[in-house]
Amino acid sequence: KELVKVVENVPLIIEGKDSGWAKYLKQELDHIIQTALIRVISINQNELAKFKKLCPDIDCSYITHHSPKKAIKVSLENNFNGIVIFAPFLNPFAYKKAQKLGLGINIFTLNSLLIAKFYNHFYPKIEITTNRPDKLQILNS
Repeated sequence: KELVKVVENVPLIIEGKDSGWAKYLKQELDHIIQTALIRVISINQNELAKFKKLCPDIDCSYITHHSPKKAIKVSLENNFNGIVIFAPFLNPFAYKKAQKLGLGINIFTLNSLLIAKFYNHFYPKIEITTNRPDKLQILNS
């Protein structure tokens, strides 16, 4: 709750780890008015699905380390809003299919400006997660 109050109008991505967090996170977010800026992501599809049922208006994205095809399938089955993919596994087929289905795409973790420019050029509608926003800030200008 404290973090959401501090960042106010800044988009916030919350990663659910392990299991048993869906109900607790819903309780914490019940008092938040501006949930449109919140996205919940998780590699645990069952727990993320529980959360999505509890909070259908909050964007949820399924994380995969290796299979964009599975991520798209899981997202469609659970009414998730997007996929989060380990960058080397994003491919043109998955990109086009996710775009066609209206799923957002986030890739992780890019820390090189050169590689980020490559992804941004070939996949212009993705979000990039980085540990070095100072290096990649130029992509937003």
